[in-house]
Amino acid sequence: MSVASVHEGVHRAAIAMLAMSLFYVQRVPEALATLAAFTDPPAEVPPDQTDVLVLRGIVRRVTEQLPAAIADLSTAVARLQAGVPVRLATTCLANLAAAEYRTGSWDDATLHADMAVSRASDGGRALDLASTHSVAAVIPAQHGDWPTADQHVRLAREAAREVGDAVVIGAASIAQQYVAMARGDLEGVVAAAAATRASGYKEFFFIADTYDWRFLELEALIRLRRRPQAETALAAITSDLAVFGPPAARLATARLRAELALATGDASAAAAAVADAREHARDLQAPLLVAQLEITDGRRLRAAGEFSSAVARLTSARQRLARLGATPHMDACDRELAAATASVRSFSLPSRRT
Repeated sequence: MSVASVHEGVHRAAIAMLAMSLFYVQRVPEALATLAAFTDPPAEVPPDQTDVLVLRGIVRRVTEQLPAAIADLSTAVARLQAGVPVRLATTCLANLAAAEYRTGSWDDATLHADMAVSRASDGGRALDLASTHSVAAVIPAQHGDWPTADQHVRLAREAAREVGDAVVIGAASIAQQYVAMARGDLEGVVAAAAATRASGYKEFFFIADTYDWRFLELEALIRLRRRPQAETALAAITSDLAVFGPPAARLATARLRAELALATGDASAAAAAVADAREHARDLQAPLLVAQLEITDGRRLRAAGEFSSAVARLTSARQRLARLGATPHMDACDRELAAATASVRSFSLPSRRT
């Protein structure tokens, strides 16, 4: 290996580590600016620098540059399978699974999450077991596969207790939140959110999908009609978005602002929030989030008496969810769709002559 290639490798590693460090301390614009100096296509990053490629993929994932993140992490996984030593192999697989989950590639995400769990099990490290089982619990929950989801949560919690680390304790609690929400156990969501908060997880802002557990809690509070708590939770999320506000987080926040407005009967605020959410959804590859927005909008349209538009919006959501195999969400969508369809039929019936 030439001296020049060694220097280039050190340079790439320094860029990736600096970007990650800046992200850790919430200096996101600086992290992204730093990363802009490391633009090599994944295939052109030498095999002996694959761990640097993994670091770039992680930063790209948590900053929602998802196609680029998947390209980096997939390349690293292919090298791993070809026998290239990758020190961050388990972390790479877990992050790839999380990116694929967000973009709707759930079969691939399941495969890579299972591979991450397998490597963690082989390594025997409780820290890795807790984090990988937490990631692996999410898609079975969204599929309504309760035995698999429950097992992953149980194993994540057991490993997290063994480690005693705040990050993995919080991650295991978030996995429990996902399962509870998919089941419709709103009190369970709130209880798991309290455990997540007690772990100090929010302080670890650099952890990807930091907002997700707070969105689950907020939605549960809205549906439980705990308005003061929901308003407080929404205000806290909105404040943090000023620090780092990726499109998916802004979409979810606007959607839940619409849900809160609908719960309080404020039609104009709900319409404005939906419009805001749709702007953030533009060009965003996040089919589950978009389907959830369509369900919220369908509910809003039905409340406004726009029944045919509500049916169209809910039908679109149902199609997205069917492609994902998101059974619990489909069930909820079907209930909304049935109500909207019944409203259309009722509204269309001719008046009886007396």
